[in-house]
Amino acid sequence: DPANKVLVIREFADLEKARSAGHLAVIAGNEGGKILGSDPSLIDAWFPMGLRHVQFNWAMPNRLGASQDQENDPSQPGLTEFGRTTIENMNEKGMIVDVSHSAPRTILDALDVTNKPILNSHSGGRSIADKPQNLYDDQIEAMADNGGVIGVHFCSRLVLGVNGIQAGIDDVVKQIRYVADVGGIDVVGLGPDWLLGDPVRDVPYLRNTNQEDLTWAKGLEDSSDLPNLWDPLVGAGFTAGEIEKIAGGNMLRLFKDVLPGGND
Repeated sequence: DPANKVLVIREFADLEKARSAGHLAVIAGNEGGKILGSDPSLIDAWFPMGLRHVQFNWAMPNRLGASQDQENDPSQPGLTEFGRTTIENMNEKGMIVDVSHSAPRTILDALDVTNKPILNSHSGGRSIADKPQNLYDDQIEAMADNGGVIGVHFCSRLVLGVNGIQAGIDDVVKQIRYVADVGGIDVVGLGPDWLLGDPVRDVPYLRNTNQEDLTWAKGLEDSSDLPNLWDPLVGAGFTAGEIEKIAGGNMLRLFKDVLPGGND
């Protein structure tokens, strides 16, 4: 829409169109997978409307697969048959499969089924921050082997592994360093998951989800703060080329590998 300078991305070339025109590029996505119900053909209805990303889980199970809350349930299915079919359809169409919030078994099943790189859009290293949303070392390595990308979260509780404590920029840098050390620089992206900033919405959202102690790393609380991360990354030993990959280069590579027209 030229009036509001937003371009919904339908194919990879649209990203360059948006950049050169100075427009905001938006990849339309869905968190939680329920948008697909239990009918494989629904993806055929959503795709022409611009949907290019589906995150299979949020904090509860659905027909696609088990969520992180079910990781210790011996009867949980991992990725279901419907989930497998959906990944195959998404691979074929050029849609981004996102396994953030999925159970470890769902993630490994998704990596087994996909023939394209997949995304874990907001996560971290579980060995240094023990939260179900974060990834064990073998999962980080499997994501790297897939050519996928892990967006490192900026939320204090996921950065630190404990609730109710304020994280800082150095804590986020430690997470980035850890994921890079385990999986290699090509697996690391940024997944801040900023969702606060609207007082009318924030209060009931935090109350209703029992997250009233939720904070983001100090100095990285919205997109205008992103430049605060670059010097600390230099200080942690990352080169300019590596920081470029972290800051968006790896995500762009994933979009090129997955979105329609990316590898034409």
